Amino acid sequence: MKNERKSGAFVPANYPALRESLPGYLHEDFQETSGTVAEAVEAFLDEASAEEIQQVHEEWGRLRKQFAGRPLKELQAALVRLGIAWRPASEEELRGLDEILTRGKA
Repeated sequence: MKNERKSGAFVPANYPALRESLPGYLHEDFQETSGTVAEAVEAFLDEASAEEIQQVHEEWGRLRKQFAGRPLKELQAALVRLGIAWRPASEEELRGLDEILTRGKA
């Protein structure tokens, strides 16, 4: 992974599955088209291959670890850089996505 481990800097290129998959579901109008984050991600899980789901799950886990203990606004900025329009307002919202992706991986 490009310079991420040593510096702690966020490198979007290290998250290709997140960059390719989630912006199509968590775009700026996702609330109008899907309703909720959960419904948008469930749509991704319904349409994606098992391999895509696994890759997104793994990258989401790495992203969460990278930003653990850091201010939420830093993770929100990383999501912007990945092309994801969703702005989680709390750790609880993030855990909700963690759970959906974990279920989808099974």
